[in-house]
Amino acid sequence: SITGSGAANVVITGSFTIPLMKKVGYNPTFAGAVEAVASQGGQIMPPVMGAAAFIMAEYIGIPYIKLAMYAAIPAIGYFSMAAVSIYLEARKNNLSSLTKEDLPNINKVLKEGWYFFLPIVFVIWMMASGKSPMRAGFWAIVLTFGLSFFNKKNRMGIVDVLECFEKGTRSSLSVMAACAAAGIIVGAISLSGLGIRFSRLAILIAGNNVLIMLIMTMVASLILGMGMPTASAYIILAVLAAPSLINLGINPVSAHLFVFYFGVISGLTPPVAITAYTAAGLAESDPTRTAIESVKLALGGFLLPFMFSYNPELVLQNPNILTTIQVIFTSLVGCVAFAIAMSGYFITKVSVLERFVFIISALLLIERSFSTDIVGFAGIIILIFVQFKKHSNEKKYWGV
Repeated sequence: SITGSGAANVVITGSFTIPLMKKVGYNPTFAGAVEAVASQGGQIMPPVMGAAAFIMAEYIGIPYIKLAMYAAIPAIGYFSMAAVSIYLEARKNNLSSLTKEDLPNINKVLKEGWYFFLPIVFVIWMMASGKSPMRAGFWAIVLTFGLSFFNKKNRMGIVDVLECFEKGTRSSLSVMAACAAAGIIVGAISLSGLGIRFSRLAILIAGNNVLIMLIMTMVASLILGMGMPTASAYIILAVLAAPSLINLGINPVSAHLFVFYFGVISGLTPPVAITAYTAAGLAESDPTRTAIESVKLALGGFLLPFMFSYNPELVLQNPNILTTIQVIFTSLVGCVAFAIAMSGYFITKVSVLERFVFIISALLLIERSFSTDIVGFAGIIILIFVQFKKHSNEKKYWGV
């Protein structure tokens, strides 16, 4: 699901993945949440990010392929936290794995459809070569049409091509209309000077406090993104909110990614959690409970924007390689520790006190300081030892 984006991708992939998760033993609410989190996160995962990412590259003034490179580490952190939570849920409930009969034969799949990977590789190569996204997309479409003739089952005729044009046009209409409306709003904001005034007012309210400003921007991004396409929400936030963050010293890449992330996460956040509600329909689960479970799974999406706002190394904005490696490593370990705390299970059940220590250790690792890193790692090592000890005692008690 990470190659798609939003509610549309839930419909495409959820009909296959959700029944498999339910068959293994995941409850419908959790299965729907997993699909929603993965699909919504597709917009932040390079190299195939959402449409708003291309607009962001234009705003910041950098090639899209560079932006994709900058966004890679936070995206890995987001999916790492989600993956750890899913794995621990399986461990906690002693769920079985899929049988070989349930899984497609990888050799057969690659033999029949290996060439379908070529358009994606081609797009990445074109953009890495400095070509525009539009040119890369156009020639990728031509390549895809040519590749369809490799197999009779996939061969595209005139009717198929026209049908693709129709579907492409229909799917783009809502985005085009939203972006056009957003463009009018942005134009009005720019001509009236509201953007500059809003930026000054926000900084005045925050009292030049970066954390308060980040929290205010987060709330505005979540509210604005509810029920609105990410691209439209980002355009407005890029004009109103991002400049305020930049004026307070936040790196421009971090500032724009900050509003972008919360625009994406709004698709999972109640009361207007479109992606989560779509997944709930496919999973036949309660929409509100599925949305709440999605937020729990996607906590990385709430935490990471603050992380790379304070640590620009996470978006590769520090020329010091050693510092960048240190920050990336400790932050990813911190993300995993945070996921364990939220899950409430590691080697065995995690107590309330252990959860608290996991959260504190995670926050210490996220803070860019050698001393806090040592304390954070020490806390996690102690907790791992405690978990092994508890598990060993449980085995002795139950005679396992």
